[in-house]
Amino acid sequence: MPSRFPLAAVLLAVLLGPLAACSSPTNPTPADGPALTCPASLTVESKDGRPVPVSYSTPVAVGGQLPVMVTCTPASGESFPLGSTTVQCRAVDARSRQGTCSFGVTVTAPPRIEVELFVAFGDSLTEGKPAMLQPFDFPGSYPRELQRMLEERYTAQRPTVINEARAGRTAVEGLDDFPGVLLLHAPEAVLLMEGANDIARDDGADQVPIAADAIEEKVLQAQESGAVVFLATLPPQVPEGKRAKGAPFVPLMNDAIRRVASRTKATLVDVHKAFDGKPLADLVDWDGLHLKPAGYLLVAETFFQAIKKELEVEPGASGVFPP
Repeated sequence: MPSRFPLAAVLLAVLLGPLAACSSPTNPTPADGPALTCPASLTVESKDGRPVPVSYSTPVAVGGQLPVMVTCTPASGESFPLGSTTVQCRAVDARSRQGTCSFGVTVTAPPRIEVELFVAFGDSLTEGKPAMLQPFDFPGSYPRELQRMLEERYTAQRPTVINEARAGRTAVEGLDDFPGVLLLHAPEAVLLMEGANDIARDDGADQVPIAADAIEEKVLQAQESGAVVFLATLPPQVPEGKRAKGAPFVPLMNDAIRRVASRTKATLVDVHKAFDGKPLADLVDWDGLHLKPAGYLLVAETFFQAIKKELEVEPGASGVFPP
Protein backbone atom coordinates (compact mmCIF):
# COMPACT_ATOMS: atom_id res chain seq x y z
CA MET A 1 0.00 0.00 0.00
CA PRO A 2 1.48 3.42 -0.84
CA SER A 3 2.96 5.52 2.08
CA ARG A 4 0.65 8.04 3.63
CA PHE A 5 3.47 10.62 3.73
CA PRO A 6 5.62 10.19 0.61
CA LEU A 7 6.18 13.86 0.13
CA ALA A 8 7.29 14.47 3.75
CA ALA A 9 9.80 11.62 3.65
CA VAL A 10 11.30 12.94 0.46
CA LEU A 11 11.61 16.45 1.85
CA LEU A 12 13.25 15.15 5.07
CA ALA A 13 15.81 13.19 3.12
CA VAL A 14 16.60 16.21 0.99
CA LEU A 15 17.12 18.42 4.03
CA LEU A 16 19.26 16.02 6.09
CA GLY A 17 21.37 14.62 3.30
CA PRO A 18 23.79 17.60 2.99
CA LEU A 19 24.21 17.77 6.77
CA ALA A 20 25.14 14.11 6.99
CA ALA A 21 27.59 14.49 4.16
CA CYS A 22 29.33 17.46 5.82
CA SER A 23 29.69 15.96 9.32
CA SER A 24 33.09 14.52 10.56
CA PRO A 25 34.25 12.38 13.50
CA THR A 26 34.93 14.18 16.79
CA ASN A 27 38.57 12.86 16.85
CA PRO A 28 39.79 12.67 13.28
CA THR A 29 42.77 10.38 12.59
CA PRO A 30 45.77 12.39 11.26
CA ALA A 31 47.13 11.09 8.00
CA ASP A 32 50.72 11.26 9.29
CA GLY A 33 52.45 10.03 12.45
CA PRO A 34 54.20 12.33 14.96
CA ALA A 35 57.21 14.42 14.01
CA LEU A 36 59.83 14.95 16.73
CA THR A 37 62.26 17.88 17.13
CA CYS A 38 65.24 17.40 19.47
CA PRO A 39 67.08 20.14 21.36
CA ALA A 40 70.48 21.33 20.20
CA SER A 41 73.55 19.32 21.14
CA LEU A 42 75.09 20.08 24.54
CA THR A 43 78.63 20.38 25.85
CA VAL A 44 79.27 20.31 29.61
CA GLU A 45 82.46 20.09 31.64
CA SER A 46 83.16 17.57 34.35
CA LYS A 47 84.96 19.29 37.21
CA ASP A 48 86.64 16.14 38.45
CA GLY A 49 86.82 13.95 35.34
CA ARG A 50 83.96 11.68 36.45
CA PRO A 51 80.47 11.25 34.86
CA VAL A 52 78.13 14.18 35.47
CA PRO A 53 74.31 14.49 35.52
CA VAL A 54 73.03 16.29 32.42
CA SER A 55 69.55 17.76 32.09
CA TYR A 56 68.03 18.72 28.75
CA SER A 57 64.71 19.92 27.35
CA THR A 58 62.08 17.35 26.36
CA PRO A 59 61.86 17.04 22.55
CA VAL A 60 58.74 18.58 20.98
CA ALA A 61 56.31 16.26 19.15
CA VAL A 62 54.01 17.63 16.45
CA GLY A 63 51.15 15.71 14.84
CA GLY A 64 50.12 12.09 15.36
CA GLN A 65 47.07 10.66 17.08
CA LEU A 66 46.81 11.73 20.71
CA PRO A 67 48.10 10.77 23.17
CA VAL A 68 51.71 10.97 21.98
CA MET A 69 54.38 9.60 24.34
CA VAL A 70 57.95 10.91 24.10
CA THR A 71 60.93 9.05 25.59
CA CYS A 72 64.70 9.58 25.34
CA THR A 73 67.67 7.34 26.13
CA PRO A 74 69.72 8.24 28.16
CA ALA A 75 67.04 10.19 30.01
CA SER A 76 67.42 13.80 31.12
CA GLY A 77 69.12 13.97 34.52
CA GLU A 78 71.12 10.77 34.11
CA SER A 79 74.92 10.79 34.45
CA PHE A 80 76.87 10.99 31.22
CA PRO A 81 80.47 9.75 30.93
CA LEU A 82 83.39 11.68 29.50
CA GLY A 83 83.31 11.93 25.73
CA SER A 84 80.39 12.10 23.31
CA THR A 85 77.05 10.31 23.83
CA THR A 86 74.17 10.27 21.35
CA VAL A 87 70.74 10.69 22.92
CA GLN A 88 68.06 8.80 20.96
CA CYS A 89 64.47 10.08 21.31
CA ARG A 90 61.21 8.53 20.10
CA ALA A 91 57.60 9.71 19.92
CA VAL A 92 54.80 7.07 19.68
CA ASP A 93 51.17 8.05 19.01
CA ALA A 94 47.95 6.20 19.81
CA ARG A 95 48.17 4.24 16.55
CA SER A 96 51.77 3.12 17.33
CA ARG A 97 53.23 5.35 14.65
CA GLN A 98 56.67 6.70 15.50
CA GLY A 99 58.81 9.78 15.03
CA THR A 100 62.48 9.92 16.03
CA CYS A 101 65.31 12.40 16.49
CA SER A 102 68.69 12.47 18.17
CA PHE A 103 71.24 14.93 19.53
CA GLY A 104 74.67 14.79 21.15
CA VAL A 105 75.87 15.36 24.70
CA THR A 106 79.62 15.89 25.07
CA VAL A 107 81.20 15.80 28.52
CA THR A 108 84.67 17.29 28.53
CA ALA A 109 87.31 16.64 31.14
CA PRO A 110 88.65 19.59 33.13
CA PRO A 111 91.93 21.04 31.87
CA ARG A 112 95.03 19.15 32.94
CA ILE A 113 98.60 20.19 33.51
CA GLU A 114 101.71 18.06 33.13
CA VAL A 115 103.15 18.86 36.58
CA GLU A 116 101.64 19.68 39.96
CA LEU A 117 104.49 20.59 42.34
CA PHE A 118 106.06 24.04 41.88
CA VAL A 119 108.74 25.77 43.92
CA ALA A 120 109.09 29.56 43.74
CA PHE A 121 112.64 30.71 44.54
CA GLY A 122 113.81 34.28 44.94
CA ASP A 123 113.93 37.25 47.27
CA SER A 124 111.34 39.53 48.93
CA LEU A 125 109.58 40.06 45.58
CA THR A 126 108.77 36.36 45.68
CA GLU A 127 108.06 36.36 49.41
CA GLY A 128 105.42 38.91 48.59
CA LYS A 129 106.46 41.67 50.94
CA PRO A 130 104.98 45.12 50.44
CA ALA A 131 107.02 48.17 51.37
CA MET A 132 106.11 47.79 55.05
CA LEU A 133 107.70 44.31 55.10
CA GLN A 134 104.82 42.19 56.34
CA PRO A 135 105.42 38.58 57.52
CA PHE A 136 106.76 35.93 55.18
CA ASP A 137 104.54 34.76 52.35
CA PHE A 138 102.26 37.77 52.48
CA PRO A 139 98.71 36.70 51.50
CA GLY A 140 98.95 38.63 48.25
CA SER A 141 102.32 37.18 47.20
CA TYR A 142 102.57 35.98 43.64
CA PRO A 143 103.06 32.31 44.67
CA ARG A 144 99.84 32.49 46.74
CA GLU A 145 97.93 34.10 43.87
CA LEU A 146 99.40 31.63 41.40
CA GLN A 147 98.33 28.72 43.61
CA ARG A 148 94.76 30.03 43.57
CA MET A 149 94.76 30.40 39.79
CA LEU A 150 96.09 26.90 39.25
CA GLU A 151 93.56 25.39 41.64
CA GLU A 152 90.67 27.18 39.94
CA ARG A 153 91.64 25.91 36.50
CA TYR A 154 92.99 22.42 37.18
CA THR A 155 90.13 21.20 39.35
CA ALA A 156 90.85 17.48 38.93
CA GLN A 157 94.42 17.89 40.16
CA ARG A 158 96.20 19.29 43.20
CA PRO A 159 98.68 21.91 42.02
CA THR A 160 100.91 23.17 44.82
CA VAL A 161 103.21 26.20 44.84
CA ILE A 162 105.82 26.20 47.60
CA ASN A 163 107.34 29.58 48.44
CA GLU A 164 111.08 29.19 49.08
CA ALA A 165 112.02 32.86 48.92
CA ARG A 166 114.07 34.83 51.42
CA ALA A 167 114.13 38.59 51.73
CA GLY A 168 117.47 40.23 51.03
CA ARG A 169 119.00 37.16 49.38
CA THR A 170 121.03 37.83 46.26
CA ALA A 171 121.17 35.51 43.29
CA VAL A 172 124.76 34.68 44.23
CA GLU A 173 123.82 33.84 47.83
CA GLY A 174 121.00 31.69 46.53
CA LEU A 175 123.54 29.25 45.14
CA ASP A 176 124.12 28.01 48.70
CA ASP A 177 120.41 27.40 49.39
CA PHE A 178 119.16 26.14 46.08
CA PRO A 179 120.55 22.57 46.09
CA GLY A 180 118.91 21.92 49.45
CA VAL A 181 115.59 23.23 48.15
CA LEU A 182 115.73 20.85 45.21
CA LEU A 183 116.62 17.95 47.50
CA LEU A 184 113.91 18.79 50.04
CA HIS A 185 110.96 19.27 47.67
CA ALA A 186 111.95 17.48 44.44
CA PRO A 187 109.88 20.02 42.48
CA GLU A 188 108.51 19.26 39.04
CA ALA A 189 108.78 22.94 38.11
CA VAL A 190 110.91 25.78 39.45
CA LEU A 191 109.91 29.46 39.26
CA LEU A 192 112.89 31.83 39.44
CA MET A 193 112.72 35.61 39.84
CA GLU A 194 115.80 37.18 41.38
CA GLY A 195 118.62 39.67 40.83
CA ALA A 196 117.03 42.75 42.39
CA ASN A 197 119.29 42.60 45.45
CA ASP A 198 122.41 42.05 43.38
CA ILE A 199 121.92 45.24 41.36
CA ALA A 200 121.01 47.30 44.47
CA ARG A 201 124.72 47.58 45.33
CA ASP A 202 126.92 50.58 44.50
CA ASP A 203 128.55 48.53 41.74
CA GLY A 204 125.16 47.34 40.44
CA ALA A 205 126.20 47.33 36.80
CA ASP A 206 129.21 45.14 37.58
CA GLN A 207 126.97 42.73 39.49
CA VAL A 208 124.74 42.02 36.47
CA PRO A 209 126.97 39.37 34.80
CA ILE A 210 127.83 37.81 38.18
CA ALA A 211 124.15 37.53 39.12
CA ALA A 212 123.30 36.20 35.66
CA ASP A 213 125.91 33.44 36.04
CA ALA A 214 124.43 32.48 39.41
CA ILE A 215 120.91 32.40 37.94
CA GLU A 216 122.09 30.26 35.05
CA GLU A 217 123.76 27.81 37.43
CA LYS A 218 120.46 27.40 39.31
CA VAL A 219 118.55 26.90 36.06
CA LEU A 220 120.94 24.13 35.05
CA GLN A 221 120.76 22.49 38.48
CA ALA A 222 116.97 22.49 38.35
CA GLN A 223 116.91 21.06 34.84
CA GLU A 224 119.40 18.38 35.81
CA SER A 225 117.04 17.37 38.63
CA GLY A 226 114.26 16.95 36.09
CA ALA A 227 112.35 20.15 36.82
CA VAL A 228 110.90 22.49 34.23
CA VAL A 229 112.20 26.03 34.77
CA PHE A 230 110.27 29.29 34.39
CA LEU A 231 112.68 32.21 34.54
CA ALA A 232 111.26 35.69 35.10
CA THR A 233 112.56 39.13 34.33
CA LEU A 234 112.43 41.72 37.13
CA PRO A 235 109.50 44.10 37.42
CA PRO A 236 110.24 47.79 36.91
CA GLN A 237 111.39 49.95 39.81
CA VAL A 238 110.50 53.59 40.47
CA PRO A 239 113.80 55.52 40.86
CA GLU A 240 112.32 57.99 43.35
CA GLY A 241 111.66 55.21 45.87
CA LYS A 242 114.02 54.83 48.83
CA ARG A 243 114.72 51.14 48.04
CA ALA A 244 114.97 51.47 44.26
CA LYS A 245 118.74 51.86 44.16
CA GLY A 246 118.97 49.23 41.43
CA ALA A 247 116.43 50.92 39.14
CA PRO A 248 119.04 52.10 36.57
CA PHE A 249 120.32 48.54 36.18
CA VAL A 250 117.00 46.72 35.78
CA PRO A 251 117.19 46.83 31.94
CA LEU A 252 120.73 45.39 32.01
CA MET A 253 119.71 42.65 34.44
CA ASN A 254 116.66 41.75 32.40
CA ASP A 255 118.63 41.54 29.16
CA ALA A 256 121.04 39.18 30.90
CA ILE A 257 118.11 37.08 32.20
CA ARG A 258 116.67 36.84 28.69
CA ARG A 259 120.02 35.57 27.42
CA VAL A 260 120.13 32.96 30.18
CA ALA A 261 116.67 31.75 29.22
CA SER A 262 117.71 31.52 25.59
CA ARG A 263 120.90 29.58 26.33
CA THR A 264 119.30 27.14 28.75
CA LYS A 265 115.94 26.76 26.96
CA ALA A 266 114.18 27.79 30.15
CA THR A 267 110.73 29.31 29.65
CA LEU A 268 111.03 33.07 29.86
CA VAL A 269 108.35 34.78 31.93
CA ASP A 270 108.65 38.41 30.90
CA VAL A 271 107.27 40.09 34.00
CA HIS A 272 108.81 43.44 33.10
CA LYS A 273 107.00 43.47 29.75
CA ALA A 274 103.70 42.69 31.49
CA PHE A 275 104.03 46.01 33.35
CA ASP A 276 104.48 48.00 30.12
CA GLY A 277 101.84 50.64 29.55
CA LYS A 278 100.33 50.25 33.02
CA PRO A 279 100.43 52.96 35.70
CA LEU A 280 103.25 52.04 38.04
CA ALA A 281 101.64 54.01 40.85
CA ASP A 282 98.97 51.30 40.99
CA LEU A 283 101.49 48.44 40.93
CA VAL A 284 104.73 49.50 42.70
CA ASP A 285 104.73 50.42 46.39
CA TRP A 286 106.03 53.69 47.84
CA ASP A 287 109.57 52.35 48.29
CA GLY A 288 109.96 51.97 44.52
CA LEU A 289 110.99 48.32 44.77
CA HIS A 290 108.30 46.16 46.34
CA LEU A 291 104.90 45.74 44.77
CA LYS A 292 101.36 46.52 45.74
CA PRO A 293 98.79 43.70 45.71
CA ALA A 294 97.86 44.55 42.11
CA GLY A 295 101.50 44.27 41.15
CA TYR A 296 101.95 40.84 42.73
CA LEU A 297 98.71 39.74 41.10
CA LEU A 298 100.08 40.82 37.72
CA VAL A 299 103.26 38.80 38.35
CA ALA A 300 101.13 35.76 39.21
CA GLU A 301 99.01 36.18 36.08
CA THR A 302 102.17 36.39 33.95
CA PHE A 303 103.55 33.16 35.44
CA PHE A 304 100.13 31.51 35.11
CA GLN A 305 99.84 32.28 31.41
CA ALA A 306 103.36 30.96 30.77
CA ILE A 307 102.64 27.76 32.71
CA LYS A 308 99.33 27.25 30.93
CA LYS A 309 100.97 27.70 27.55
CA GLU A 310 103.87 25.36 28.26
CA LEU A 311 102.38 22.65 30.44
CA GLU A 312 98.65 22.35 29.80
CA VAL A 313 97.72 19.02 28.20
CA GLU A 314 95.56 19.11 25.08
CA PRO A 315 92.52 16.77 25.23
CA GLY A 316 91.55 14.55 22.35
CA ALA A 317 88.81 15.45 19.88
CA SER A 318 86.20 13.83 22.12
CA GLY A 319 87.22 15.95 25.11
CA VAL A 320 88.96 13.02 26.80
CA PHE A 321 92.65 13.26 27.66
CA PRO A 322 94.98 10.59 26.34
CA PRO A 323 96.11 8.04 28.92
